[in-house]
Amino acid sequence: MEETDEVLHDCFESVDWLVFKDSAANLDQYASAVTDFIWKCTEDCVSCKTIRVFPNRKAWMNYEVKSLLKARAAAFRSGDISRYTESRPELRKAIKGSKRQYRAKLEAQANQRDASRLWQGLNEITGHREKAGNINNCGASLPDELNVFYTRFEQKRSIPLPPDEPDLVALRFIVTKEDVRRAFLKINPRKAMGPDGVPGWVLRACASELDGVFADIFNCSLLQSKIP
Repeated sequence: MEETDEVLHDCFESVDWLVFKDSAANLDQYASAVTDFIWKCTEDCVSCKTIRVFPNRKAWMNYEVKSLLKARAAAFRSGDISRYTESRPELRKAIKGSKRQYRAKLEAQANQRDASRLWQGLNEITGHREKAGNINNCGASLPDELNVFYTRFEQKRSIPLPPDEPDLVALRFIVTKEDVRRAFLKINPRKAMGPDGVPGWVLRACASELDGVFADIFNCSLLQSKIP
């Protein structure tokens, strides 16, 4: 992970962010070009791995147990009775050891002062799963209400904005690079990415390199009274 952070640091330090601003026709294109470029750099620097997860896989299963399960199945298919008989006690022993290690892991999580890990361990022990919301009882007006909610920022203002005056310009809120950097350093890297597609751990790890361009985007948004 540290090597990936160093590569991203080098990538973002050499970027001329003014190129994205000068080539964009509006704020939406400016913000989209910046976030797409960050995502492209992240995708090129971070190696991806596909993991297959089956619904019947127990949480305590490890590589040793899976290997012994495959060996027992191969012995059963081959019809070798002696090898099949020998694989069964080895598998039971490995399962007991894996369960013991998993129990110790959950007990260690319970003893730590981390509420998120504690609740995660309790959910795994009890097998609790969040139930999906029931929308069968929703009325016919639900689609219209959702459209109004998600398009509330796109509605045109009925009252024109007053022209910029010297006093109002002086009182305008300005986002600084330090404000953006402090906000990025507070991001929880375990949280999922937002609609922009930029992972939170990238913003936190590269806060010093990305604070300037995002501060400029935020200030343009405030100046135009528009959310990209």
